[in-house]
Amino acid sequence: MGSFEVWQKSDQAWVKDNKALIARVYRWFLEKHDWPDIELFQRALDQDDVEADARKFAMAKPGIPAFGSGMASNITLQSRHIVDVTGADTLLNLVARLTKLGVDAYLSLPPDDRQLYVSRADVIDRLTPGELQTIDLVPPFLQTDWPSPFSGTTYSNNWTMPAVMSLVRQFKSVDTADQYVERQLSIIKNHSDEQDARIGIVAKSEPMRAFVVMPIGGEWSDSVHNFIKGVVGSFEAGLTSVRADEIPETGRINDQIAAQLQSCDFIIADITHGNLNVYWELGYAYAWDKPCVLLRATNAEGPPPFDLYDQRRVDYSPEPTDDDAARLKAMIESAIEKVQAKRQQRPGDGSIFHGA
Repeated sequence: MGSFEVWQKSDQAWVKDNKALIARVYRWFLEKHDWPDIELFQRALDQDDVEADARKFAMAKPGIPAFGSGMASNITLQSRHIVDVTGADTLLNLVARLTKLGVDAYLSLPPDDRQLYVSRADVIDRLTPGELQTIDLVPPFLQTDWPSPFSGTTYSNNWTMPAVMSLVRQFKSVDTADQYVERQLSIIKNHSDEQDARIGIVAKSEPMRAFVVMPIGGEWSDSVHNFIKGVVGSFEAGLTSVRADEIPETGRINDQIAAQLQSCDFIIADITHGNLNVYWELGYAYAWDKPCVLLRATNAEGPPPFDLYDQRRVDYSPEPTDDDAARLKAMIESAIEKVQAKRQQRPGDGSIFHGA
């Protein structure tokens, strides 16, 4: 299984788990012609007595492979996220229509012409009343709907959107909103497959090793550790994990942990119970610039520490689900890619690996 398949499964799970919040974000966009600021959206949720964490919701959205998902201040949605949202079909149909106009203009463009635009004037005379109310949402929506055949907007009484030549040609034969979303996913898959090939997503000489950081002892610890080992074991080859109580050598445990943190490829850390030893080991890992995959149970008491609050993590159910496992696997994939990138910068040192 490549990075696209892992990402798509996580992305679909995010939509399934957050249908109500996604609908609220889209309604905000319809009303304000802009995506909601996270803090303002949280205030609106609190005022409506909705029990939800806007920041956690935004952070959980999986980033497109090789692009990630930086911590933006606004919550954005893409076409694939709103296909089942009531009323979104009008916007998506307009996006598909303007895309078709862009493709038709591209195919008829003189060979020496390097500029191509689609404008409001191209469609305004052929719109229904509902489409007239929605047409001006198309430019701000497409600014965050990668991959899109358009980039940027020139605003005036009649806005125009410049086409991206390298992308508009990839939307040939798109006539409907469903075809538009399918073509976006096809472009993302091609991009991801090329990235996989570029960084060498095959098993080679040196395996990767994750060090698991979490409280040890008790039913909860054993259950979560088994969950982590199950996900690690789902990779085809070349990935192992070890927890402090599995270190076979004798000696001072603190020295052994420090050695593991220094020598491992990346960290998998559970911060559910706010264990001080876990935080110390995480600090050590960050100092060594190790990628860190964070986990936290959804029934954990209180928020995580300030310095970890905005870090991407897997929030798993008390009884971890298949979707939880998919999200953890996607996060591990991301950590592996970071390690691979570093290894490629050191000639002669390099295992290249990818999961199943």
